[in-house]
Amino acid sequence: MPVANATATPTPTATLAPRCNVKRPVWYVLMIAKDYEEGNKEGASPDDYATGFADAIRLVRVDFRDGSVHMLAIPRDLMVSIPGLEKYGIYQERLKMTYAYGYQYEYPGMGPGLLIDTLQSNFGFHIDHVVTINFSTFSQVVETLGGLTVVVPEGAGEFSPGEIVMDGETALDYARLRDKAGEDTSDLSRIDRQTQILFALREKILSPEVVTKIPALIPQFIDLVSTDLGLAQINQLLCFSNIMTAVENSEMGTEYFTIQIDAFGHERYVPSYVDIRHLAEEFQSP
Repeated sequence: MPVANATATPTPTATLAPRCNVKRPVWYVLMIAKDYEEGNKEGASPDDYATGFADAIRLVRVDFRDGSVHMLAIPRDLMVSIPGLEKYGIYQERLKMTYAYGYQYEYPGMGPGLLIDTLQSNFGFHIDHVVTINFSTFSQVVETLGGLTVVVPEGAGEFSPGEIVMDGETALDYARLRDKAGEDTSDLSRIDRQTQILFALREKILSPEVVTKIPALIPQFIDLVSTDLGLAQINQLLCFSNIMTAVENSEMGTEYFTIQIDAFGHERYVPSYVDIRHLAEEFQSP
Protein backbone atom coordinates (compact mmCIF):
# COMPACT_ATOMS: atom_id res chain seq x y z
CA MET A 1 0.00 0.00 0.00
CA PRO A 2 1.56 3.34 -1.02
CA VAL A 3 2.56 5.77 1.70
CA ALA A 4 0.79 9.13 1.56
CA ASN A 5 2.91 12.13 0.57
CA ALA A 6 5.91 9.95 -0.19
CA THR A 7 8.45 11.53 -2.54
CA ALA A 8 10.33 9.58 -5.14
CA THR A 9 14.07 9.35 -4.83
CA PRO A 10 15.54 11.33 -7.73
CA THR A 11 17.60 9.40 -10.21
CA PRO A 12 21.13 10.78 -10.26
CA THR A 13 22.15 12.25 -13.62
CA ALA A 14 25.59 11.81 -15.03
CA THR A 15 27.74 14.94 -15.11
CA LEU A 16 29.73 15.29 -18.29
CA ALA A 17 33.43 15.70 -17.71
CA PRO A 18 35.11 18.61 -19.49
CA ARG A 19 37.23 17.66 -22.46
CA CYS A 20 40.30 19.16 -24.12
CA ASN A 21 42.26 19.13 -20.85
CA VAL A 22 40.67 22.30 -19.47
CA LYS A 23 40.49 23.13 -15.78
CA ARG A 24 37.25 25.10 -16.03
CA PRO A 25 34.43 23.38 -17.94
CA VAL A 26 32.88 26.63 -19.20
CA TRP A 27 34.62 29.69 -20.58
CA TYR A 28 33.08 33.13 -21.07
CA VAL A 29 34.88 34.96 -23.85
CA LEU A 30 34.20 38.60 -24.68
CA MET A 31 34.40 39.30 -28.41
CA ILE A 32 34.96 42.93 -29.43
CA ALA A 33 35.02 44.31 -32.96
CA LYS A 34 36.89 47.64 -32.86
CA ASP A 35 35.85 50.29 -35.34
CA TYR A 36 37.99 52.43 -37.63
CA GLU A 37 37.23 55.69 -39.38
CA GLU A 38 39.14 57.07 -42.35
CA GLY A 39 40.87 60.36 -41.54
CA ASN A 40 40.56 59.88 -37.78
CA LYS A 41 42.10 62.69 -35.75
CA GLU A 42 44.57 60.35 -34.04
CA GLY A 43 46.09 59.41 -37.39
CA ALA A 44 45.64 55.74 -36.46
CA SER A 45 45.92 52.99 -39.05
CA PRO A 46 43.29 50.27 -39.63
CA ASP A 47 45.59 47.84 -37.76
CA ASP A 48 45.72 49.94 -34.60
CA TYR A 49 43.98 48.66 -31.44
CA ALA A 50 44.51 51.64 -29.13
CA THR A 51 41.93 53.97 -30.69
CA GLY A 52 38.29 53.82 -31.68
CA PHE A 53 35.14 52.41 -30.11
CA ALA A 54 33.70 48.94 -29.50
CA ASP A 55 31.65 48.64 -32.69
CA ALA A 56 30.22 45.19 -31.89
CA ILE A 57 30.15 43.34 -28.55
CA ARG A 58 29.30 39.68 -27.97
CA LEU A 59 29.76 37.41 -25.01
CA VAL A 60 30.41 33.79 -25.95
CA ARG A 61 29.76 30.85 -23.62
CA VAL A 62 31.98 27.89 -24.54
CA ASP A 63 31.03 24.63 -22.80
CA PHE A 64 33.76 22.00 -22.93
CA ARG A 65 31.38 19.39 -21.49
CA ASP A 66 28.75 19.14 -24.22
CA GLY A 67 30.48 21.05 -27.02
CA SER A 68 27.91 23.85 -27.10
CA VAL A 69 28.47 27.51 -27.91
CA HIS A 70 26.03 30.25 -26.93
CA MET A 71 26.57 33.82 -28.16
CA LEU A 72 24.89 36.84 -26.60
CA ALA A 73 24.87 40.12 -28.53
CA ILE A 74 25.14 43.15 -26.24
CA PRO A 75 24.06 46.48 -27.77
CA ARG A 76 26.89 48.96 -27.93
CA ASP A 77 24.51 51.88 -27.25
CA LEU A 78 23.47 50.73 -23.77
CA MET A 79 23.83 53.61 -21.31
CA VAL A 80 26.02 52.39 -18.44
CA SER A 81 27.80 53.65 -15.36
CA ILE A 82 31.55 53.81 -16.03
CA PRO A 83 33.63 52.51 -13.09
CA GLY A 84 36.90 54.09 -12.01
CA LEU A 85 36.85 57.29 -14.08
CA GLU A 86 35.01 59.58 -11.67
CA LYS A 87 38.10 61.74 -11.13
CA TYR A 88 38.00 62.58 -14.84
CA GLY A 89 34.37 63.66 -14.62
CA ILE A 90 33.11 60.55 -16.43
CA TYR A 91 30.18 58.79 -14.81
CA GLN A 92 27.86 57.49 -17.51
CA GLU A 93 28.12 56.89 -21.25
CA ARG A 94 27.24 54.47 -24.01
CA LEU A 95 28.90 51.08 -23.59
CA LYS A 96 30.91 51.43 -26.80
CA MET A 97 32.78 54.42 -25.32
CA THR A 98 34.41 52.34 -22.58
CA TYR A 99 36.87 50.92 -25.12
CA ALA A 100 38.13 54.40 -26.06
CA TYR A 101 38.16 55.62 -22.45
CA GLY A 102 40.14 52.61 -21.31
CA TYR A 103 43.04 53.52 -23.58
CA GLN A 104 42.68 57.29 -23.14
CA TYR A 105 42.91 57.10 -19.35
CA GLU A 106 45.20 54.03 -19.20
CA TYR A 107 42.72 51.95 -17.22
CA PRO A 108 44.03 48.53 -16.09
CA GLY A 109 43.59 46.26 -19.11
CA MET A 110 43.09 49.37 -21.27
CA GLY A 111 39.99 49.40 -23.50
CA PRO A 112 39.02 45.73 -23.06
CA GLY A 113 39.68 45.96 -19.32
CA LEU A 114 37.28 48.86 -18.82
CA LEU A 115 34.63 47.22 -20.99
CA ILE A 116 34.89 43.99 -18.96
CA ASP A 117 34.64 45.82 -15.62
CA THR A 118 31.70 47.90 -16.89
CA LEU A 119 29.74 44.79 -17.91
CA GLN A 120 30.53 43.19 -14.56
CA SER A 121 29.63 46.16 -12.37
CA ASN A 122 26.46 47.13 -14.25
CA PHE A 123 24.97 43.75 -15.10
CA GLY A 124 26.93 41.00 -13.36
CA PHE A 125 28.46 39.41 -16.46
CA HIS A 126 31.48 37.21 -15.71
CA ILE A 127 34.23 37.20 -18.33
CA ASP A 128 37.27 34.90 -18.45
CA HIS A 129 38.96 35.96 -21.68
CA VAL A 130 38.75 38.64 -24.34
CA VAL A 131 39.42 38.72 -28.07
CA THR A 132 39.43 42.01 -29.98
CA ILE A 133 39.48 42.12 -33.77
CA ASN A 134 39.80 45.19 -35.96
CA PHE A 135 38.24 45.80 -39.36
CA SER A 136 41.46 45.10 -41.25
CA THR A 137 41.91 41.66 -39.69
CA PHE A 138 38.24 40.78 -40.19
CA SER A 139 38.52 41.49 -43.92
CA GLN A 140 41.73 39.45 -44.15
CA VAL A 141 40.08 36.48 -42.43
CA VAL A 142 37.14 36.52 -44.84
CA GLU A 143 39.47 36.82 -47.85
CA THR A 144 41.65 33.95 -46.63
CA LEU A 145 38.57 31.75 -46.20
CA GLY A 146 37.58 32.45 -49.79
CA GLY A 147 34.61 34.71 -49.03
CA LEU A 148 31.27 34.15 -47.30
CA THR A 149 27.88 33.16 -48.67
CA VAL A 150 25.16 35.27 -47.08
CA VAL A 151 21.45 35.25 -47.83
CA VAL A 152 20.19 38.83 -47.61
CA PRO A 153 16.54 38.48 -46.48
CA GLU A 154 15.42 41.90 -47.67
CA GLY A 155 16.86 45.01 -49.25
CA ALA A 156 19.48 46.71 -47.07
CA GLY A 157 21.21 49.79 -48.41
CA GLU A 158 22.96 48.82 -51.63
CA PHE A 159 22.35 45.11 -50.95
CA SER A 160 19.48 43.48 -52.84
CA PRO A 161 17.62 40.44 -51.45
CA GLY A 162 19.08 37.05 -52.28
CA GLU A 163 22.22 34.98 -51.90
CA ILE A 164 25.45 36.95 -52.15
CA VAL A 165 29.05 35.71 -52.07
CA MET A 166 30.87 38.43 -50.14
CA ASP A 167 34.57 39.23 -50.13
CA GLY A 168 36.19 40.76 -47.05
CA GLU A 169 35.30 44.39 -47.72
CA THR A 170 31.73 43.54 -48.76
CA ALA A 171 31.15 41.44 -45.64
CA LEU A 172 32.49 44.28 -43.49
CA ASP A 173 30.22 46.81 -45.22
CA TYR A 174 27.20 44.56 -44.70
CA ALA A 175 28.04 43.97 -41.02
CA ARG A 176 28.40 47.71 -40.38
CA LEU A 177 25.42 48.85 -42.41
CA ARG A 178 22.93 50.83 -40.31
CA ASP A 179 20.51 51.77 -43.08
CA LYS A 180 17.88 49.14 -43.89
CA ALA A 181 16.39 50.00 -47.29
CA GLY A 182 16.49 53.66 -46.28
CA GLU A 183 14.09 53.14 -43.38
CA ASP A 184 15.76 51.67 -40.33
CA THR A 185 18.87 53.28 -38.84
CA SER A 186 18.70 51.38 -35.55
CA ASP A 187 21.75 49.52 -34.28
CA LEU A 188 19.47 46.53 -33.65
CA SER A 189 19.32 45.90 -37.42
CA ARG A 190 23.11 45.94 -37.55
CA ILE A 191 23.22 43.32 -34.81
CA ASP A 192 20.95 41.08 -36.92
CA ARG A 193 23.25 41.44 -39.93
CA GLN A 194 26.33 40.78 -37.80
CA THR A 195 24.69 37.58 -36.60
CA GLN A 196 24.23 36.54 -40.23
CA ILE A 197 27.92 37.16 -40.87
CA LEU A 198 28.96 35.15 -37.79
CA PHE A 199 26.89 32.13 -38.83
CA ALA A 200 28.21 32.42 -42.40
CA LEU A 201 31.73 32.36 -40.92
CA ARG A 202 30.85 29.28 -38.90
CA GLU A 203 29.53 27.48 -41.99
CA LYS A 204 32.64 28.37 -43.95
CA ILE A 205 35.07 27.36 -41.22
CA LEU A 206 33.35 24.00 -40.74
CA SER A 207 33.14 23.29 -44.47
CA PRO A 208 35.21 20.32 -45.70
CA GLU A 209 37.52 22.50 -47.78
CA VAL A 210 38.43 24.75 -44.84
CA VAL A 211 38.12 22.83 -41.58
CA THR A 212 41.32 20.83 -42.10
CA LYS A 213 43.27 24.05 -42.71
CA ILE A 214 42.25 25.74 -39.46
CA PRO A 215 45.30 24.59 -37.39
CA ALA A 216 47.58 26.15 -40.00
CA LEU A 217 45.52 29.34 -40.27
CA ILE A 218 45.38 30.08 -36.55
CA PRO A 219 49.08 31.05 -36.22
CA GLN A 220 48.66 33.25 -39.29
CA PHE A 221 46.02 35.41 -37.61
CA ILE A 222 46.71 35.15 -33.89
CA ASP A 223 49.23 37.99 -34.05
CA LEU A 224 46.68 40.16 -35.85
CA VAL A 225 44.12 40.12 -33.02
CA SER A 226 44.40 41.46 -29.48
CA THR A 227 43.74 38.76 -26.87
CA ASP A 228 44.74 37.46 -23.47
CA LEU A 229 44.51 33.86 -24.69
CA GLY A 230 47.80 32.02 -24.49
CA LEU A 231 49.05 29.29 -26.81
CA ALA A 232 47.81 26.49 -24.53
CA GLN A 233 44.32 28.00 -24.40
CA ILE A 234 44.25 28.50 -28.16
CA ASN A 235 45.12 24.84 -28.58
CA GLN A 236 42.26 23.95 -26.23
CA LEU A 237 39.89 25.96 -28.42
CA LEU A 238 41.22 24.14 -31.48
CA CYS A 239 40.46 20.89 -29.68
CA PHE A 240 36.99 22.25 -28.88
CA SER A 241 36.32 22.87 -32.57
CA ASN A 242 36.42 19.10 -33.05
CA ILE A 243 33.76 18.44 -30.39
CA MET A 244 31.51 21.44 -31.06
CA THR A 245 27.90 20.30 -31.34
CA ALA A 246 25.71 23.40 -31.51
CA VAL A 247 25.90 27.17 -31.81
CA GLU A 248 23.10 29.31 -30.42
CA ASN A 249 22.66 33.06 -30.57
CA SER A 250 20.66 35.40 -28.34
CA GLU A 251 20.10 39.13 -28.62
CA MET A 252 18.83 41.72 -26.19
CA GLY A 253 15.51 42.93 -27.53
CA THR A 254 13.68 46.07 -26.51
CA GLU A 255 12.26 44.29 -23.46
CA TYR A 256 15.69 44.88 -21.88
CA PHE A 257 15.98 48.62 -22.53
CA THR A 258 14.16 51.77 -23.60
CA ILE A 259 15.37 53.59 -26.71
CA GLN A 260 15.90 57.33 -26.43
CA ILE A 261 17.23 59.77 -29.02
CA ASP A 262 19.68 62.39 -27.78
CA ALA A 263 20.06 65.99 -28.98
CA PHE A 264 22.46 64.86 -31.72
CA GLY A 265 20.08 62.24 -33.11
CA HIS A 266 22.02 59.30 -31.61
CA GLU A 267 20.32 56.32 -30.03
CA ARG A 268 20.79 55.72 -26.33
CA TYR A 269 19.47 52.51 -24.79
CA VAL A 270 18.40 53.01 -21.16
CA PRO A 271 18.77 49.55 -19.61
CA SER A 272 16.39 47.65 -17.37
CA TYR A 273 19.06 46.62 -14.90
CA VAL A 274 16.97 44.00 -13.13
CA ASP A 275 16.02 42.27 -16.39
CA ILE A 276 19.57 42.31 -17.80
CA ARG A 277 21.01 40.98 -14.54
CA HIS A 278 18.47 38.17 -14.68
CA LEU A 279 19.51 37.50 -18.28
CA ALA A 280 23.16 37.37 -17.20
CA GLU A 281 22.33 34.83 -14.49
CA GLU A 282 20.50 32.63 -16.99
CA PHE A 283 23.26 32.92 -19.57
CA GLN A 284 25.88 31.96 -16.99
CA SER A 285 23.97 29.20 -15.24
CA PRO A 286 26.13 26.07 -14.70
